Amino acid sequence: MAVAYRRAKESDFSDSIEVLKQAFAPSCYEATLVALLWRNEKISAHYVATEAGKLVGYIAYSLGMAPGGLPIGLHLAPIAVHPAAQRRGIGRGLLNHSLDDLGSGVPLFVLGEPAFYGRFGFVPDPTLHSCFDETGGNFQVLGRGIIAPGEVLYEPEFHQAFNEVADRTVNKSANEE
Repeated sequence: MAVAYRRAKESDFSDSIEVLKQAFAPSCYEATLVALLWRNEKISAHYVATEAGKLVGYIAYSLGMAPGGLPIGLHLAPIAVHPAAQRRGIGRGLLNHSLDDLGSGVPLFVLGEPAFYGRFGFVPDPTLHSCFDETGGNFQVLGRGIIAPGEVLYEPEFHQAFNEVADRTVNKSANEE
């Protein structure tokens, strides 16, 4: 069955959230993050993969900023493929489609496995770092441009999603006691 890739539309919201929930289960961080970014109009670009009219993949990009809030690129986060559609190259196709559409005019950042993202041209940059890269070495860039060394910041929704998920976990645990 042929897979089609395109920019996401408003009508893709519910299906995109469901793909994120299924792909990252039991974590709900990614779905919470995208819901917040989408609701607050903080998604710079996002794309979907469809197969037989059904949404099976999703990828989002949001602003990466220097301290002080100056936009310096885009964060790729998250990318997801529904579990029933994984291991068929859909994630790779979705990433390639989004990279082709975005072009090379803006630096892109990703926090992920270097062996995977390296295939798309992302490289670790020891002069840049992310507050989410706890172990170091997984924060990567594609198309460096002119970026001063230092921390690359995220939209506030990344932290808000983390806090919301943590609060839900604490409340769930308290209710189970």
